[in-house]
Amino acid sequence: MKYYTTIGDREEEVELSADGVELGGETLEAELAAVPDSPVRHLRVGSRGWRLTAERTEDGWAIRIGGRKIEVGVENERRRRIREMTGGGPAAQGPTEVRAPMPGKIVRVDVEPGQEVEEGAPLVVMEAMKMENELNAERPGTVVDVSVEAGQTVNQSDLLVRIE
Repeated sequence: MKYYTTIGDREEEVELSADGVELGGETLEAELAAVPDSPVRHLRVGSRGWRLTAERTEDGWAIRIGGRKIEVGVENERRRRIREMTGGGPAAQGPTEVRAPMPGKIVRVDVEPGQEVEEGAPLVVMEAMKMENELNAERPGTVVDVSVEAGQTVNQSDLLVRIE
């Protein structure tokens, strides 16, 4: 899977595969392992290793390594494509309307009104161009309206779910 990471004003494209991590056109052997019963992780890249902790933030991860805290923004390829197709920017404050990024058919609805959701929680799965696309919550909140049901056909920009 491809990710876009940002540290300060520097953006890097990172692709994870069974072979390792591709960064800047170079494939590196990498492994991230949890230390049992601890928030500590061990990261190995090639022959070098580090101990770190990683905690989820609104836009990515806060990584503590070697006494330093590094804020890393992370966006996956699917979220970036959907944001670019819908002209969206960073998540705004206030109600969030999740709209269909393209015409398609609703395969599954994973939420209901009144349900609390976390950032990244699956809301709706829709099929478009013979691919299933999972639309996720961009921020935590409460589902106040679900405007679709499984089997329903939607047009681009149709309202699917509203979160406050």
